[in-house]
Amino acid sequence: MIELRQQLKHATEITEELKAKYEALTEQLEKQTELSQALEVQKELLGRFYKPGDTELYEKLGELYEKAGDESLKTYVNGAEVAMDVAPFIEKGRALVPVRAISASLKADVKWDGENRTVEVVRGETKITLYLDSNEADVNGTKVKLETAPVLKNGRVFLPLRFIGEQLNAKVGYQEEGDLIIIEDGQPDGTTGTEAGQPDGTAGTEAGQQDGTTSTEAGQQDGTASGDAAGEQQAALPASNETVTP
Repeated sequence: MIELRQQLKHATEITEELKAKYEALTEQLEKQTELSQALEVQKELLGRFYKPGDTELYEKLGELYEKAGDESLKTYVNGAEVAMDVAPFIEKGRALVPVRAISASLKADVKWDGENRTVEVVRGETKITLYLDSNEADVNGTKVKLETAPVLKNGRVFLPLRFIGEQLNAKVGYQEEGDLIIIEDGQPDGTTGTEAGQPDGTAGTEAGQQDGTTSTEAGQQDGTASGDAAGEQQAALPASNETVTP
């Protein structure tokens, strides 16, 4: 199986035959309860054969996550998993993800202003400004109401992903099996997702970093929660001298 895996990884021509071999290998590993390896093969399969609107590969991936007992919230954009240093979470029917997930998943420039407690998200000609203590955002100079305000948790900033995704013309959905946030972005080659400040993404003068989370709604494919998504509670803002990490 190791030899077959290497053959699949190095295959340059993407064909239905290659896809069938990937599927057969995943099934074989699953039967042998090698679930971690089965997940890796399925992720590779998804990344190589992803097509917008194709849910079949995600459904199989979710099934494997369930069998492996992985209950964490995962984010995928255009078939690729988004690595996060802070795990996203669901609170009262809404999924919240850190700021850096915005830059990584939507290839947007994200800047945290610690003094004014605002987060600025820019991609192409779209500029979104969100305020930690407000359910109102600014999109290209126009005030827009938010269903979910940015949230602070353990010194990290979390942003409403579904709102930001829609403003950047990306589709954000949720698959309950496997706890997958699924993003389809038609503009994956937009502005770079580095954060303002130093090269490693740490702002040079801010009192923290920009780890905003996004709040996709759990439940239905369009991000709407299957249960009651109302009554979300904004986390308390840090003291003026408290470090905020993006």
